[in-house]
Amino acid sequence: MVNQKVVLMNEDILQKVKFVIKSIWIMAGRDNFNNPIYRQHAVIAIKNNLTSHSIIHPLTDFIFTHWKHRSYNTMKSHASNLCSFLNYLIRNKRKLGISNLADLDIEHATEFLNQQTFDKKSRETVLSYQRTLFQLFKYLLQKNAINNRPPFNNVILPSPRANNVEHNLPEVYILRFLELASIIVNPIALGIYLQIFGGLRVGEVVNIQKYDIKTIGPYGIDGLMLNIEKTQFRTDLKDTSGSNYVKKTRDQLVLGFRDWLKNLYKDHYENYAISNTSEALFLNKHGKPMSGSSYRYYFRILKKEFIKSLILSENPHDKIAAVALKNSDWSTHIGRGIFTNMIAEVAENPQEIALLRGDEDINSSLPYMANTKRMKRNLENYLELLYT
Repeated sequence: MVNQKVVLMNEDILQKVKFVIKSIWIMAGRDNFNNPIYRQHAVIAIKNNLTSHSIIHPLTDFIFTHWKHRSYNTMKSHASNLCSFLNYLIRNKRKLGISNLADLDIEHATEFLNQQTFDKKSRETVLSYQRTLFQLFKYLLQKNAINNRPPFNNVILPSPRANNVEHNLPEVYILRFLELASIIVNPIALGIYLQIFGGLRVGEVVNIQKYDIKTIGPYGIDGLMLNIEKTQFRTDLKDTSGSNYVKKTRDQLVLGFRDWLKNLYKDHYENYAISNTSEALFLNKHGKPMSGSSYRYYFRILKKEFIKSLILSENPHDKIAAVALKNSDWSTHIGRGIFTNMIAEVAENPQEIALLRGDEDINSSLPYMANTKRMKRNLENYLELLYT
C-alpha cells in the first residue's frame, strides 16, 4: 500500500522543496560480447532548494509501473507532468486544503488542468497532463491511497493551435546547409549528413560505433550501411533531455550523393576517429563520446549562422526563407524530416517509406535490400534532377 502521507506538505515546506525529474541508468542485460547494456530511466525526486540535494520519491513507482519498459522520453514526459502537478499542489496547499495523498480529490486535478489552460498552455500539453493524471488516480485508487475515481469533469481545453514546427528545408538549401556545417560545426557535419540522407535521430548519431559502419564504395561514396544498436556511450551523464538514446535497432541505409558523403566521411574519420581509441564515431572536444546535448549545441550554432547567411544574402528569396525559418520551430529533427520528404517523392507506397525510415520491423532481409536498392537508384535520380 502506498503511504497516504508520502507527499509531505507541512507549513514550512512551501519554499524549501520542489519535485524534479532525475535521470538514472539501470543495467538491462548484456550484449553478444558480454558488455553491459544500460537503459535510461526517469525518476521523481524531491529537491531541497536550499541545499540542492535531492532524494528519489516513492511515486517513482507509479512511473515505473506504467512506463518502465517504454522509451525514456515517454517516461520523462509523464514524470514531468507529474512533477508539475505535485508542485502545483505544494504552491496551492492552503487553498486546496491538502496535507497528504488521502486529501487528494478529482477536483484538484481539474483545477490544475484548467490553470494550464488559463496559463495559455497548448491543447496538446493539457491533454498530455490529463492522460498522466488519469493514470495517477487509477494507480492511487488501486493502492488504496485515495477513494476518488477518474474521469475528470469540467476540464476547459484550449483551442487547437496551428503547428509551427518545421519538418523540412527547401531543397535548394540542403547542400548549402551541409556546406556551412562543414565550415562552422565540422565535428557534427557528418552527423547532419547522416540525418538528412539517412533519417537518423540525434541519439542514434552520437551512439554510432566505428565498427557498426559498412561503406558502399571507397569512403562510402555510394552510401553507408549502419548497424544501429542500443548502445549508450554516456551513461555517466545525468541528462534528462532524452537525446542520448537509440529509439529503434535496425540496419539503416545512408544514401551517398555525388562526393558529399565520401568527403565528409573521409574528413571526419581522419580528423576525429582514426587517432582516437574510443569506439564512438562522434567525439567532444575532450575526446569523449559526444552527448546528445553537445550535438544540439553545435546544431544551434549552425542554425543561427545559416539564418544569418540567408538574411545577409542579396537574393530576395533567401531573405524570405530566413524570415520563415527564424519564425518557425525547428532543430535537429529537421534532418529526419528532410529525409522523409525526399524518399516520399520516390516511394511507391507508405510501407517503403517506413522501411527506409526504420519505422517497421524487417522480417526478411532480401525484400528489404531489393526495395532499398531500387529506392536508392530512384532517390539518386531525383537528387540529380534537383541539383543539375
